[in-house]
Amino acid sequence: KLRRKFETNLVSATADGAAVYFGRYNGLLTHLIESRLWLIIIHCVAHRAELSLKDYLLSIPEFKKLDETMIGLFHLFKKSGKLKRSIKKESKIQNVDAYVLPKVTGTRFVGHRLNAVKVLLHNWAVYMITFRKEIDERSPADKVRSKLIGYMKVLDDFKIRCAAFLFKKILSICSHLQ
Repeated sequence: KLRRKFETNLVSATADGAAVYFGRYNGLLTHLIESRLWLIIIHCVAHRAELSLKDYLLSIPEFKKLDETMIGLFHLFKKSGKLKRSIKKESKIQNVDAYVLPKVTGTRFVGHRLNAVKVLLHNWAVYMITFRKEIDERSPADKVRSKLIGYMKVLDDFKIRCAAFLFKKILSICSHLQ
């Protein structure tokens, strides 16, 4: 009896846009609409808004550069235990807490990027001091040294620093909408 109600009374369904729901051939909603021609399927408004925000923000060069830098730093820290130890050591010297840069990418653009930019802004000075020391200590042929030089240039750019604060503000506001 319940199954019959479901088959005849379902008029609308919403999902987050994942292929498991909206897939052209095997998506759940695709299968449902085959037997229920009246069914209205809706891509979740919150997810569409988040994807639109992501597309817009990453179309701005400073935000895109900041985003690429956060992703690059995340992977660099993940691979380099020596660099992580240097950051921890420098944070103790400076008498500040340095937080681990969280995963930047993921299914929720706003949440992941907001957490990452908060940590990046908090650790900014420690990163700059540590990177300078690491650059001075490493050989010119060291790949990590080259990456650190590039990241220092980006982090030292005034436009990128301003973008980081604006990025945080925009994402903080948008995080309340979900």
